[in-house]
Amino acid sequence: MFPSKVVIASKEYSLNQKLINLLRGLGWDDFHICDTVDKLLQHGCQTDQEILIFLFTNLAPSSQLLEVLASLRKNLQALLVTIFDPDQVDSQSIAKFGKLIDGFILLPLGKHSLTATLTMAKERRQRELDLLRSEEKFNSLFHKSAEPSLLLHNQIFIDCNQAALDNFRAERKDIIGKSPADLSPEIQPDGSTSIEKSKKYIDETLKSGFTQFEWLHRRLDNSVFLAEVTCTAIPYAGDLALVVKWRDITEVEHFKKSLELSEQRYRQLFETMLNGFALHEMIYDENHQPVDYRFLAINPAFEKLTGLSADTLIGKTVLEVLPNTEPYWIETYGKVASSGDPILIENYSRELDRYYRVFAFSPTRGQFATLFEDITLQKKNERYQSALLHLSEKIRQAYTTEEMVQTIIFTVSSILDIDTAAIALKSAENDFNFRIVFGIGKARDWIGAEFTKDQGITGYALRNKTPLFQNNVAESPYYIREYQHFYHPYVAVVPLISGEDTIGAFLLGRDKPFTDNDKLIITSMSELISNALQRMILQEKTQQTVDYLSALRKIDLTITLGRDLGERLSVLLEVVIEHQKVDAASIWLKEPQTDLYQLAAYRGFQLHEFQFLSTHDPGVKTDTRQLVHLKRNTKTCSFGRIWTTNSK
Repeated sequence: MFPSKVVIASKEYSLNQKLINLLRGLGWDDFHICDTVDKLLQHGCQTDQEILIFLFTNLAPSSQLLEVLASLRKNLQALLVTIFDPDQVDSQSIAKFGKLIDGFILLPLGKHSLTATLTMAKERRQRELDLLRSEEKFNSLFHKSAEPSLLLHNQIFIDCNQAALDNFRAERKDIIGKSPADLSPEIQPDGSTSIEKSKKYIDETLKSGFTQFEWLHRRLDNSVFLAEVTCTAIPYAGDLALVVKWRDITEVEHFKKSLELSEQRYRQLFETMLNGFALHEMIYDENHQPVDYRFLAINPAFEKLTGLSADTLIGKTVLEVLPNTEPYWIETYGKVASSGDPILIENYSRELDRYYRVFAFSPTRGQFATLFEDITLQKKNERYQSALLHLSEKIRQAYTTEEMVQTIIFTVSSILDIDTAAIALKSAENDFNFRIVFGIGKARDWIGAEFTKDQGITGYALRNKTPLFQNNVAESPYYIREYQHFYHPYVAVVPLISGEDTIGAFLLGRDKPFTDNDKLIITSMSELISNALQRMILQEKTQQTVDYLSALRKIDLTITLGRDLGERLSVLLEVVIEHQKVDAASIWLKEPQTDLYQLAAYRGFQLHEFQFLSTHDPGVKTDTRQLVHLKRNTKTCSFGRIWTTNSK
């Protein structure tokens, strides 16, 4: 859709009228004429409406036209079309306005040229807006990336993320505005100058879209590091820019070279390098398929990063030491040892409960070496943030406490692979009892059950207001043994605390232990869950209060304006059923002359359910000031819940 409002910037009356007539023929009817540049800028730059601007270039001196167009272009809601006099402009003059306008028309005006120009202008503007949104999304991802990244435009760095600053040990002012050669030693390892080599790779990337190479960087403290660099060309601000990412391979290269040096220098590097290193021999079956591998050598960093000692590893196979090692590791290393092709991988070791980034290569056929680092903390942080974000998004979609509780349980169970989960909330009747409001797994049988802070593992956690993770539930002194069939071997109970108020508890159970990362995620989620539930509970209480006052108002108006007693009692019963959530209700009035109670009004009952329409005892004898709640009893009542009041 085109903007409905048209702004025509021109002093030429005949031109304005002709343009208006053509536009009316195309469906426009809202026009505004600006006969000066000031009026145009005031109207075009300050309005927040979507507008279509036609600017006859004779309105502004040629020396000011670029400035006027640039000012108008700042209004992203405006579609800007210029009108040129062909006798006063050439193609080069039009071309220099190209990035500032959405389209142009040459006099004389015509319906077909106008229609074609508007269609092309709209398409061009839409592409620019899509590109702008794409650039905004790119900038967000760019700065959140954990990989060191720089943005290069016209051979100058125009942006960088925090990982790049950390890698260079620099601040933004030290990077922005510099060229690749400024951040590099004068000569690269192959003998080329950094200036020549950077220009070569930039040209190659702009031509092919992608390049990968090794580059020697220099930090501000003059220390250097070798990096494996990738350059990718992307559209940026109507031009092309290069996203430059890298991985520090200094230690890898050092290690490769150390194999060619003397044993003494090799051993020194081997013993002092920060990354873990291990040399292995691959073991194959009769079909030459990798089935295991043997440790030949490891360095101290390997021992530190895995918690395994050289004495227990050297000469042993991985399945002898770590029998539950995932097949993935053996298969991957088998390919490296057989093909000789190096590989960089990131994966989780369940045996060690850690994530590793591993560079594996083959120094000789049938053997492979690994150079690795522990990235567990990074992965845990990513999982932690992802879990909280996912839970937050799901909670925002809930509209009632019941719906929110179910959403929380299903979402957390999915994230953490939970078998049994339940949420207990403080009873509405008092501050001492808690009621299971929803559960899955074994907790389905708990729904509706009540308990106090003095009972079981959950009560212990609530009393202490501290999360309890029990990785051997049978050894807990608070374990209720007569209910052992309800327990999993591994349980967690997290009090839900909002401010100073304990509003409930989150109960979890499964057949495998809770890791430290699981505990961190669960504990962090509990704060989000507590606050969300508290807000929803307070919101529902507020709504109940509003509904209650509304009901009282309705009853008051009926009493005041009702024509007869029957109408008043009927409205009263409607309000009782609606707001007390009962299935049926009746009102009996006592006649002073007979001492009999007469059925005055009823809702939800069938008339045959009343044995008598008048009786001495219509309900329960009690103090007339007391409200009595009778729980459902199928032997005495076939029509659901009863709320009875006796009133004078």
